[in-house]
Amino acid sequence: MKKSGLMLLVATMLWGGVLMAQGSPNVPLLAHINDYPSVGYNDCWGYVAPDGREYALLGVQNGTSILDITDTDNIVEINFIPSATSLWKDIKTYQHYAYVVTEASGGMQIIDLS
Repeated sequence: MKKSGLMLLVATMLWGGVLMAQGSPNVPLLAHINDYPSVGYNDCWGYVAPDGREYALLGVQNGTSILDITDTDNIVEINFIPSATSLWKDIKTYQHYAYVVTEASGGMQIIDLS
């Protein structure tokens, strides 16, 4: 009995990650971005401009990438703002500004999105 319980526990642990990686129904993948494969990504935030254009603010270990995602068939990086290299980054927006902070040196970056 103990042996079968242990086997069940091991099987659950091994297959649990695979089962969690399955796609979600009714949630299509529109694009896959990996413009900086040699560094890691650490945050993602969205912004909708007053004219209706949509932007993704993507935290990269060495900066912030601003992507125009209005046309999901043609996603374009419109700017890259370098920053101190950091594993952790947080990006938030208020009105037409993006606020970017890390635990690294360099303080807070304020990006005008207008």
